Amino acid sequence: MARLLVVPIPEREFNLYALSLPEGPSFAPFIVISGWKSGNAQSVGGVLRNYETGEFGIRVFRRRVDHCFTVTESRSGFQSHDEALVALTAAMRPGEPPEPLPPGAK
Repeated sequence: MARLLVVPIPEREFNLYALSLPEGPSFAPFIVISGWKSGNAQSVGGVLRNYETGEFGIRVFRRRVDHCFTVTESRSGFQSHDEALVALTAAMRPGEPPEPLPPGAK
């Protein structure tokens, strides 16, 4: 059986992870269309959509070595969910080690 690099998660689970972000689970004017996580929840991402413009976007956050999440990718301008999902999967970097602490952080 093939093992997926990222797996879909319900919007509610995605929003629970997003609560740890400085802006919380608010991505206005974008709305979460699908949520994804790596197998070990080292990285979490969402495909978003702006219904006013029709464009898709992505938001990826990854765990740091101190176990806090940090946003590592936020882009928009995708024409389809599939196009955004390809970019999201690459940006999630499944299997890679946690993000380092920012300079000066203890």
